[in-house]
Amino acid sequence: MYRALEPSVLLLAGHLVTDEQSALRKALLYIFARYIEIPMLRFAYSGMRGRLRFLSDNTLARFLLKRLVLQPIGLRGDTAHPLPTADVLKLIDDQTSAIAVGPCRCRVAHGQCRHRLETDMVIRTGVEAFTKAWPHDYRELARDEAKRLIEVCADEGLWHMVFLHLPTAAGANEYVICNCCTDGCVPFMLNKVFGQDGFPLVRGEHVAHTLADRCRGCGDCLAVCPWEARTLVDGVVAVDSDKCFGCGLCARVCRNGGVSLVRERPRPPLRTYLEQKSAS
Repeated sequence: MYRALEPSVLLLAGHLVTDEQSALRKALLYIFARYIEIPMLRFAYSGMRGRLRFLSDNTLARFLLKRLVLQPIGLRGDTAHPLPTADVLKLIDDQTSAIAVGPCRCRVAHGQCRHRLETDMVIRTGVEAFTKAWPHDYRELARDEAKRLIEVCADEGLWHMVFLHLPTAAGANEYVICNCCTDGCVPFMLNKVFGQDGFPLVRGEHVAHTLADRCRGCGDCLAVCPWEARTLVDGVVAVDSDKCFGCGLCARVCRNGGVSLVRERPRPPLRTYLEQKSAS
């Protein structure tokens, strides 16, 4: 019984201490990085696309996973919010401590993705936690190199998500910038398979709007949108703002300048998904 309750006790303790520089929060992030993340990602991928897929196909197992495991993790354990490339570059410029990069934890966990591996860019307390947990996997890099890598990832069709550790109403620890794809990112897959109420991600600040006078209906933005938020209606792209997470891929690929990213939501983690949900 004690061992079953121990993770919950640790999560509760982490939320009682909101300062991300506290010894407790840093210790919890290290434990997550070293012992929890890879097994959790491997199990989740197997439950959606591997030999344990029956867990997500079975109605009862799916319900129990959503309510007892995935929703608590997404709300209070570990989640992410997308950021457009320009905002990520500014985030890198604003860092006052070291930045390090290592292999994408999702791609390491399941080994089923064709995209580049070294895309996991840890920041703030994530640097200490992950370089200590995996000293041979992570290397420090200068800001210019970090920004070049972000641009390269965006050019390859990857979108950026900043992950939050133990988010609370008072704030959260943004500890890593991930460069994600639909066939590699396990949190994204969990969100698509189990829904926003099953494994919640935090919607980014931006919503992509179509500039009708510039849209040529070419469909490039539809092809890259991970969230399925865009459809072609009478030759012009329509956007479902409730589905748009504000990653900015559509604006990056539009050759005609037909996408406008408008800042319509508060910057996470100033308001967590739980607060957004209760306010809606």
